[in-house]
Amino acid sequence: MTLRLRYYPDSILKRVALPIEKMNEEVLELAQAMVQVMHRNEGVGLAAPQVGIDKRLLVYDASCVNPEAHPRALINPIVTEISGGLEWGDEGCLSFPGVWGSVRRPRQIHLLAQSLSGEPVDEKITGFEARIILHELDHLDGILFVDRLRWWRRYLALRKYQKPEEGAEPAEGPAL
Repeated sequence: MTLRLRYYPDSILKRVALPIEKMNEEVLELAQAMVQVMHRNEGVGLAAPQVGIDKRLLVYDASCVNPEAHPRALINPIVTEISGGLEWGDEGCLSFPGVWGSVRRPRQIHLLAQSLSGEPVDEKITGFEARIILHELDHLDGILFVDRLRWWRRYLALRKYQKPEEGAEPAEGPAL
């Protein structure tokens, strides 16, 4: 399966993604291909709309902060609770190469989802891993990280942003 990143202002990035009705080989192949795109572009997370697929699937890899972590896929993820207060953190996005901004997010979440093996996921997740998941969940809801920036930061970020040429090299540094 060949996937390509979608860049702002592609309209799929602003749509609410549809639930995945059943787990099958196509979903498994999509998740594997998304992990490859994420790693090839030095990202730590990727949502299906970012590769043009209108489905509630995200992949992420928190090994940059947890050496024991490995790439993970979440099907139809939802956050049922937030806790631990809010904190500011710098974020970038594979759909906005070269654009960074400080976003305020909860420190801890309670997550429900389905794994690629069909098992339910019911976990409390904290820190940077929670930030990655929340960033990717926003993509599934048609929300971009720049939408969460203070208005003047968003203005400056969008003014600076230039959509990459087709087939351009990946941006430098890890992005959510």
